[in-house]
Amino acid sequence: MENKQINVSSGSLQEKNGIWQVVFHVNGKYKWRSTGIRVPNAKPTSRIYMDAEKTAIAKIPELRDKLI
Repeated sequence: MENKQINVSSGSLQEKNGIWQVVFHVNGKYKWRSTGIRVPNAKPTSRIYMDAEKTAIAKIPELRDKLI
């Protein structure tokens, strides 16, 4: 039996349908995973927006590990 190697990118944070999503490139295909964190209706320079974005970025390694 052969071991398959899974190539997963580090992930990219994107906004989709008002929720932060992480896009991974897995073996030539794109996989979208939700962080479950809503994108605030505020300016990107506001504290609320930046805090939500930091929280979403912190979830990227956890979502990446679930894909592997």
